[in-house]
Amino acid sequence: MGHPDVMNMVLDELKSRGTLGYETYAPYYVCSYAMHAFNLMNQGRRVYWESKKLPNLRLHIIFVAPPGGMKSYYLQQMGADEHAIFNNTTYSMNIKSNMNEATFVGSYVQQQGRYVERIGEARKYANDFILIDEFTALMDALKSNFNSQFGTQLLNGLDHGNLAKDVVGGATISYKTYFTLWGGIQPVKFDLSSGLGRRLCFMLNLPTKEQKRELGKAIWESRNKRPDENQTLKLTEEINAWTTTFDDVNRIDYDESVFEMYMDLDLEPYMYTCYDRLILGYHLSKGHIDSNLVLDVEDRDLYNLLMREYQWRRDIDRGPDLIQVAELIKEYGFQDKDGGDENKWYIKVSTINSVCQNLQMSIAKIHEKIEEMKRFGMLTNATKGLLCYEEG
Repeated sequence: MGHPDVMNMVLDELKSRGTLGYETYAPYYVCSYAMHAFNLMNQGRRVYWESKKLPNLRLHIIFVAPPGGMKSYYLQQMGADEHAIFNNTTYSMNIKSNMNEATFVGSYVQQQGRYVERIGEARKYANDFILIDEFTALMDALKSNFNSQFGTQLLNGLDHGNLAKDVVGGATISYKTYFTLWGGIQPVKFDLSSGLGRRLCFMLNLPTKEQKRELGKAIWESRNKRPDENQTLKLTEEINAWTTTFDDVNRIDYDESVFEMYMDLDLEPYMYTCYDRLILGYHLSKGHIDSNLVLDVEDRDLYNLLMREYQWRRDIDRGPDLIQVAELIKEYGFQDKDGGDENKWYIKVSTINSVCQNLQMSIAKIHEKIEEMKRFGMLTNATKGLLCYEEG
């Protein structure tokens, strides 16, 4: 008996809903869900090891996009709504907003003259999903002196999952967590070699004016589309049954072609983890489940998924906020049609001042970005009041 192709089931369901960009973004959530379920199985059966250690094999997803860039849209479609794809499955979807170290790890509070533990979110949802619509709140907390320990605890929670802290009265809170994070954040520059960057799988959407219109059209056309309760229930049952088949796996090997791809892309070793988990999650989602599971990258859809992640990470490393400005210049600027360089765009400073609200930036803010792009050699002054952006 063959194993179900849950990836195609999910994509077909999203297509029926009229979900914009489902073929681009949804597969990452499906891979993440597969890895979450496989990780919990692996913690018990101890099938897959790395360097004689039992890894915490989760694939955390962060969607980088400006307001209106589909961050909330996809959280609603995949987990944060009554009829979301993975809502009501084996693992609960838990929507959160602001956190600090105490709410994340836990704390002790005084009640009626004695200290009692207040359970942290990482323990409460240790086997489930935590969904945060704006990861910015956590990023702000990492920079706050009040939450100076939060950064370390968050990184530990996202990586190996071992959390511990000393609390009042000489007590210690200590436990291991296996939650998976799905979140969103507005465009900022990450240092992907940092602890945070290494622990996350990024998606990126910097929509043009036309793409925003397409989203508006998709939302408009989705009006009065009612969920098929029977179809939703059937998909939920299929997903739950699918994850139980992971018990059939007794060994995992990565084909040499995977390492060759890493070499061709000149990936840093710390980046392997994200791609390893995307590859395993994809194979599981396609029903490639065997006792001795050999993973390769021959599937064209898988290869494209990996290449998108590779490009997104490169763009985020460059700074998605600067890429936004570059796209605005290309959209509202002009090129020299009389034999000019096809990689160069020109724009008047006055034009930038009039359209910067499209990026939710003030004039002062966008000029900060312009100066930064000049320092990086992305922008030059063509003539007074005219800027030149060169791509490449």
